[in-house]
Amino acid sequence: MFSFIKMLGSINSYIKSKKWLFFTVLTFGSAAGILISMTAINFMTKDVAVQTYMEEHRLDKRLLEGFLISRYDSLLSIAGIMSIHPDIATHRNLIKH
Repeated sequence: MFSFIKMLGSINSYIKSKKWLFFTVLTFGSAAGILISMTAINFMTKDVAVQTYMEEHRLDKRLLEGFLISRYDSLLSIAGIMSIHPDIATHRNLIKH
């Protein structure tokens, strides 16, 4: 165990003595860490994203149905008024001279 730690220390000192190697290892290590963490976050949040999308779809569908029902009801009320007073469509007898 002690020889392993000593070996790691010697590798560390060798890398620090070669500045280009030190910065190369540092760059690739940080890029690999970012890639691994982003992959882990993607795997953990994949189900949450699907559930959020489905909930938004359900909410939008319900709002659209409510909007269409209200428009249908308003058209029915207009049609009811038109059936009672057909002169409204032709503008007859609306303005008394």
